[in-house]
Amino acid sequence: MKNLKKSIKKISAVSLAVLMLGGSAVAVLPEVTQSGIVANAASEGTTTEGFKWEENENGGVTITDYTGNSSNIVIPSKINGKSVTSIGNDAFSYCRGLKSVTIPDSVTSIGYAAFSDCTGLTSVTIGKGITKINNNVFHHCTGLISINVDKNNKNYLSENDVLFNKDKTDLITYPKGKKGAYKIPDSVTSISSGAFEDCTGPISVTIGKGVTSIGDSAFWECKGLTSITIPGSVKSISDWAFYDCTGLTNVKIPDSVTSIGKHAFGGCEGLTSVTIGKSVTLIGETSFQGCTRLTGITIPNSVTKIGLYAFFGCTGLTSVTIPKSVTDMKNNVFADCTGLKSINVDKNNKNYSSKDGILFNKDKTTLIAYPGGKKGAYTLPDSVKSIGEEAFRECIGLTSVTIGKAVKSIGNYAFYNCTGLTKVTIPDSVTSIGDYAFSGTELTSVTIPDGVTKIGSHTFNFCLGLTKVTIPDSVTSIGDSAFEDCAGLTSVTIPDSVTKIGSRAFYYCKGLTSVTIPESVTSIDDSAFEDCTKLTIFGKAGSKAETYAKRNNIPFVSIVEVTGVKLNKTSLSLEKGKTTTIKATVNPSNATNKSVTWTSSNNKVATVSNGKITAKAAGTATITVKTANGKKATCKVTVKNPKTVNPTSVKLSKTSV
Repeated sequence: MKNLKKSIKKISAVSLAVLMLGGSAVAVLPEVTQSGIVANAASEGTTTEGFKWEENENGGVTITDYTGNSSNIVIPSKINGKSVTSIGNDAFSYCRGLKSVTIPDSVTSIGYAAFSDCTGLTSVTIGKGITKINNNVFHHCTGLISINVDKNNKNYLSENDVLFNKDKTDLITYPKGKKGAYKIPDSVTSISSGAFEDCTGPISVTIGKGVTSIGDSAFWECKGLTSITIPGSVKSISDWAFYDCTGLTNVKIPDSVTSIGKHAFGGCEGLTSVTIGKSVTLIGETSFQGCTRLTGITIPNSVTKIGLYAFFGCTGLTSVTIPKSVTDMKNNVFADCTGLKSINVDKNNKNYSSKDGILFNKDKTTLIAYPGGKKGAYTLPDSVKSIGEEAFRECIGLTSVTIGKAVKSIGNYAFYNCTGLTKVTIPDSVTSIGDYAFSGTELTSVTIPDGVTKIGSHTFNFCLGLTKVTIPDSVTSIGDSAFEDCAGLTSVTIPDSVTKIGSRAFYYCKGLTSVTIPESVTSIDDSAFEDCTKLTIFGKAGSKAETYAKRNNIPFVSIVEVTGVKLNKTSLSLEKGKTTTIKATVNPSNATNKSVTWTSSNNKVATVSNGKITAKAAGTATITVKTANGKKATCKVTVKNPKTVNPTSVKLSKTSV
């Protein structure tokens, strides 16, 4: 409210000066606010001490701001003859010179963040009239060491400078600058949200035996917390409860606790040891995210669910065992655990399995997580049909991957930021490649399989070493930022199946000198080739490509497209070990780009290089020639074993000796 009030400009009414006969009295019209409401001149103001105020709906006065410079203030009980009944939202926020505050008995409520960021504030005295204290009243008051409440207050009390509700069942605020050991009274059953937030300490806390729940953000960013003792009475640890408590080194969660909330211990960088109780069934999302010094974790057999990113970025973890009880675990639980070398699953688990320290679903058809600390090359088992989201994320030691022929889908972020990955073989079985799938890798060349219909958002962005990409004629769209910042790319041919090129698709590809865009493309985002400073676009005259190039001041060259390709043979037979050459003719003869590529459907039977076929073993193979814009022709090759010639006679060199 403080900042809001300062930002509102009032429109003053026109003042009418009436010159009275025999005197100098001036009549002034009432002030009109921006909303058009006529304000009573006595409804707001500023005292000589710097207390800004306004009349509230109950006929009392609300303190809305403080502009004075006193370090020790006593809030007045009356202003302009009216009782001060409330302190508004943010009223004293950022008054960093403030050291002590006394709140009179007339005040009944303290607004949201009323003293937020008063970092110099050391003590607060609260009168007997307070009935409501809103959230974050003392947010970031890191110097506060004492909160005292009038003993006659019917709603709140203080003990040892700590604020409680009247019957001392709820710990509301622990002064953020208070140091030393503290034991929460056994009468307390709950610790309020933000109760120990921002405590600079150092402090150690023993939670009383009456506490059953630790509230949301109870110890949020309590960086001075060095130890915590949690009793057997606690049943749940709520979301963000100990988030960013960087001074905490070890935690023992008792067997009474059944759930660990989202982000509960996230960012606890100093945490080296955690014991999870035997009754915990849920480890929440990001509950231990960023606990970089955590070197080991034992997940008890009671846990049934592990949430998203539960151990994300726990770079110190080296091995993890998943018990048989776990039935629900997300793909990215161990993402960015760059030191993790082994994920092992209890053989009796009905939903998950492991092989060579790699996490799969039970029947090994989905690869869920590859440990981030494993190094070298990896070949997926033939049983795998899908690679899960973030399965290889941040596996910086991974150098090459061979994907099995049963794999159909590669999930979002599957190989994201695998900075050591230089080679991947994607089989023709793959029909779907997710967003960010290979973003940030060091791939040098990529051949996208014929079954893929779209290249997703950011799929290959920041692949700085990528120099060659082959896009099949099954692809219909190239997504936003698909090849953004692929500085090594020099030329790209887009097949005539593509209709759309998304935002920043090739943004900042500084090495890109030529792109061929077919007539099929009807939508090109203006930023698709932004900052490709060396680029020339090739396309048909009058096409969308030409319109785009001219609008964005990119050089354009009109081309003659290939309409087809033919082979001089459509089938042939060849003995094992023999070679022959077939010829491809590209039409029309004046086509701009007549380059072709050759492939064999079975290199074990026959190989091909620039039209030269080599027979390897008995069987059949299809040789395919393909133009840059996707036109194809084929030749069926049958390889036979050499004929066996039986002898008809035999002759000796001598008939007698």
